[in-house]
Amino acid sequence: MTNEEFYRVLDDLYEKGNQDEVRRFLEEQLKILDASGGTDEENRLAVAVCNEAGSYYRGRNEWNACLPLYDKLLMKLREMGLAESEPYAIALMNRATAYRFMGKLDVAEADFSASEKLLVQSGNGNFYALAGLYNNHAAVAAELGEYEKAIRMFQTALSSLAGHPGTEAEQALSLSGIAQMYMQLGDVKKAFEYADEALKLMPDPASHPHGGAVLAAKAHCCYCLGDHKTAAELFLRSAEITKRYFGENHEYRSCMENYRKAESRA
Repeated sequence: MTNEEFYRVLDDLYEKGNQDEVRRFLEEQLKILDASGGTDEENRLAVAVCNEAGSYYRGRNEWNACLPLYDKLLMKLREMGLAESEPYAIALMNRATAYRFMGKLDVAEADFSASEKLLVQSGNGNFYALAGLYNNHAAVAAELGEYEKAIRMFQTALSSLAGHPGTEAEQALSLSGIAQMYMQLGDVKKAFEYADEALKLMPDPASHPHGGAVLAAKAHCCYCLGDHKTAAELFLRSAEITKRYFGENHEYRSCMENYRKAESRA
């Protein structure tokens, strides 16, 4: 199977929303790669499969499956002589995101910093990767209580995407992150403005894996403004979208908890 064939099948499975089939396909590909001979084409496919499988497990908080795959991916890239490449930077960023979700912020910070250095040095202008890096790095700052620093990082992510068509969903994610930070700073009015702007860029949140996060930002704003009925509706929609793409992970459970809390006050 070529990289193009792999992504075509995987994208089709994700589009159908059948997470069991996605898991089965990824695990089959991992087994095939373990038995492969290590040609250049097989190595390129191994990089793609390990990256996607790692991200699949990360989205479901399955750390024991996720982290070994990222470690294997990084080792494979080093063996291919790509330790200073953009793919290596992206693999570091993905592993850092897993560590962030696990609460290992110091390790995440180190991986994010190394990833940023490589991406900037590469000079390839991969605005998607840079935006993803700054969005996730901002989340680390937020969890450390550095909300203004997080806002600056989210704004840097927006700057990376500026002028690039087809990046509306990524911009919406950055805007919703800024909204969450202003909520933490107690500026609900400003938070609401950013949450609204995010949803204007993503009018159909259910069509994007991060649509749940964008809806959750608006839900938090509504809750703080006392509109518990709307907040409950948005939290429930957010949970449904998250479950569709990532299963019943931490974000799903958090949304359901917030939904029940808002519903009880509606």
